[in-house]
Amino acid sequence: MKLWLLMLIIIFSTNSYSQDGIRIYKVEGKTHEIQKKYSVHEYTLRSDSTYTFKNYRLDNKFQRENYRYYKPLTDEGKYRKEGEFYILRPFNQDFDLGKFKVTDDKMTYFYEWKETRLRKGATYKRLKPEDLPIIEIFKQIKDYTYYRNIDKDLIESITEGEIKYGPQFKQIGGFSCSEYFYDEQGKKELIRVEYSQSTDQSWTENYYYKFEDLIYAIRVNESPDGKTETKRNFPK
Repeated sequence: MKLWLLMLIIIFSTNSYSQDGIRIYKVEGKTHEIQKKYSVHEYTLRSDSTYTFKNYRLDNKFQRENYRYYKPLTDEGKYRKEGEFYILRPFNQDFDLGKFKVTDDKMTYFYEWKETRLRKGATYKRLKPEDLPIIEIFKQIKDYTYYRNIDKDLIESITEGEIKYGPQFKQIGGFSCSEYFYDEQGKKELIRVEYSQSTDQSWTENYYYKFEDLIYAIRVNESPDGKTETKRNFPK
C-alpha cells in the first residue's frame, strides 16, 4: 500500500505534459444564420486516435480575433484511417462524420456527391500548438479528462483492500484503486487511475495520462463534517 502511494507521488512530481502528437486545424467564415453570422471551427487530432471538434459561433466578424474567449459547441471521438482518408466517429455513436484528407499543413473535408463520387468541402489550415495561449492548453486538458470519464471503450481493472489505522491499528478502513485503459490488439494504454481511501480521513484522487505522461491530477478531501476540499495540479 505504501509502495503504491509512493509511486503515485513520484509520478505526480516528475511527469510532464507534451504537445507532441497534437495537430490543430482551423477554418472560419460566414454562416447562414440570422444571429450568429460567423463561425470558427477547429479540429484537434491526437496521436492516440482521438479528436476534438469545436464550433465557435460568433455574432460578427470582429469577434474572430478573440474567438477563444467565447464558449464553443464541442464534440469528441476517435478517428481511423482507411486508405488515403481519415474517418471520424463521435464517442458512443454508430455513425461517421465524413472523410478527411490530412497533411501536416491542412485538413480537407470530402462529402459524397453523385452516388459514387466525392466532392471537396472545407479546408482547415493547421495551427502550431506551441503558439496557443496557456489557457487554451488548460482547456484542452479539461476537455480531455471530461471525455475520458465518459468513454465507454475504456477497460477498468479494480483493486480493493483493507487499511488498518488508529491506535495499535485496531480500526479498519478500506481503499479502492481503479485503472482505466485502452486495450487494442493486446497493447494497453493507461488513461486514468482513480484511488479512494476511507479511514479517519477520506479522499479520492484521479490521475490522467496521455501518451504515457501524467497531464492532470485532482484530489478531493472529505472531512467528517461533510465538507470537501479540492486540489488540482497541472504537472510542468
